[in-house]
Amino acid sequence: MTSFQTKTPSEMAHNDFIATFGGIYEHSEWIASRVWESGITAADNEVANLQSRMKETFMSASDEEKLGVILAHPDLLAEQQYVVNSLSRRRRSRRVRVLISVH
Repeated sequence: MTSFQTKTPSEMAHNDFIATFGGIYEHSEWIASRVWESGITAADNEVANLQSRMKETFMSASDEEKLGVILAHPDLLAEQQYVVNSLSRRRRSRRVRVLISVH
């Protein structure tokens, strides 16, 4: 596993932790804050462990909070719109094929 080389999360004060990790999820510092408030241990000095905890915190957030993160990242919003448009095009194409095959 890969450990943090310069600053170890388990030794950081709240403000240092937020300054270091608060921007990871589109500058949504509340994620890093919740992780820190839930308790940072030596296990969180491993990159994968801290990454997993931050992801779990995001995934357990309210829909409104998740939407806020997505809206803060224009590329994510554009990607979501592309997926929606792509699905719509496929559905329309499927409907046209069905209509053609019926007639």
